[in-house]
Amino acid sequence: MADIGLYWDDTNQCVDWKWTTKIINGVEVTDIDTDNDLESYLILRLFTNRRAQSSWTTTANKEGWWYDALDEQGQTGSRLWQLWYLPVTDKAAYEARANDFVREALQVMIEDKIADTIDISCTLQGTKQLHISITVTKARDSQSFSYIWSTTKQ
Repeated sequence: MADIGLYWDDTNQCVDWKWTTKIINGVEVTDIDTDNDLESYLILRLFTNRRAQSSWTTTANKEGWWYDALDEQGQTGSRLWQLWYLPVTDKAAYEARANDFVREALQVMIEDKIADTIDISCTLQGTKQLHISITVTKARDSQSFSYIWSTTKQ
């Protein structure tokens, strides 16, 4: 089943619909792309804000996605948003925390048998951008994805 295609806009730091243009019966038609369900799934898991753990005291707002009201554990999305409040003083520790947040957000893909393995690499580019590389493998098929996450709230 095809889902609405989503893409992560690295420049504007937002999710948007992915559009495609095709020629149908000699007419150029632009419509919402319905290819690559896996990437749309990744984007929803990474770029919606998962509710913070009870130990989070840096901000009063623990964020969370509206769906968390239906999911008592607040499992939807990622905690990447917490990186906005953490200073980049130790590059290795910051990257390790980012890796943990991404892995936590995508773990359900392995539990639900959407993927066999997920390889993640988060690398700081300066102090303002985090490069997130993900390779999802199912059987012998692998797909790689790459995103830029701003380390400061926009």
